[in-house]
Amino acid sequence: MRSGQRTLRRGDRIGMRWFRAIQGDAIAYVSSPRINASRIGNTLLLDPEKATPLHIAWFAITEIQDDYMVCNQIDAQSGLAGKTVYNVALPYELRKTTYDGASIVYPSSTVAYAYTTSQTRTADDGATSETQRITPEYYVGARLRAVNVETGVNDANGVKVTWEDLNTTGRYFATIS
Repeated sequence: MRSGQRTLRRGDRIGMRWFRAIQGDAIAYVSSPRINASRIGNTLLLDPEKATPLHIAWFAITEIQDDYMVCNQIDAQSGLAGKTVYNVALPYELRKTTYDGASIVYPSSTVAYAYTTSQTRTADDGATSETQRITPEYYVGARLRAVNVETGVNDANGVKVTWEDLNTTGRYFATIS
């Protein structure tokens, strides 16, 4: 066990310092957590039988596709990118296939989207047309943090993409003209 690690068992109490620190290489998603409130504090109840492990890792981008990026996983100890290739899906809202050719009805207008590249699109509400780009842009060599989940994305060979960018840099579409 590495220094600073703690093994939690059913019924263990953890303070906020430990609760905030639970974000290492593996965390657990629990579909039905419960909070047990008492006079001495609140307890987060997790049922290990209902937990699904989620693995989080760092990656370096080597190529950018429409809905995913080709990456190398970064070694946590050395900080260097390895040679094994992984495909990492873009977040749902940033994928080309999510909005390309679609018209979305918002409360104030209907906007039609058309992509010119994997990171650039036009948005037209009938009165105004603007060009939007993912900001900050994805680029070869950029590092990102991803989680191992079902993404609904397939690569160019039809293989499921099982990693998704957590978008820790806060990327979004911004108007450029």
